Amino acid sequence: MLYETSQQDTEGGKYTVEVSGGHALSAIGGVEATLGRYSTGANYQHVASQQLANNRVNAGDRLMIHFSVAF
Repeated sequence: MLYETSQQDTEGGKYTVEVSGGHALSAIGGVEATLGRYSTGANYQHVASQQLANNRVNAGDRLMIHFSVAF
């Protein structure tokens, strides 16, 4: 599980920016494999619930793929 949150922005410390702030909760699953000094993997993040920018923004699911070499 991943919980992301952000406070609502203000313009010049005076005016509230209505299309900012909120929170999102994501469920995450992934795999990783290592062979010697090489590593590869992937993870998928599904947005389970969200309330972003007063419901004007919808975050989509995410897929991350990585490859690394240790030296």
